[in-house]
Amino acid sequence: MGVASSPADGLPLAAQQQFEGLRQCFAVGLDARWRDISQAADLPAQQALLHRLCGSAGSFGFERLGQLAREAEGHCVSGDTAALAVSLRQLEFEIKAAQPLPTAS
Repeated sequence: MGVASSPADGLPLAAQQQFEGLRQCFAVGLDARWRDISQAADLPAQQALLHRLCGSAGSFGFERLGQLAREAEGHCVSGDTAALAVSLRQLEFEIKAAQPLPTAS
């Protein structure tokens, strides 16, 4: 199995380190994003939140997360609430997997 590539590959080391810091901030904020998505007032609001997540996830190298958000967004558009529920469960699992591990103080 090959090593996963990063959007920062090929950049100078300082830029790679800066990108990694931004990527960690994005990952830390995923809980709040999930809370907003799962508590959205209606399907259009949920769709907008999912749309933002699918764009930003890919930018930070979370391709699977972006793919799942895109699938869920499509179910919002189609109004397929059963498929949306399944997609949201998968998305929640992926968000939890993307969370950084707590560091020892």
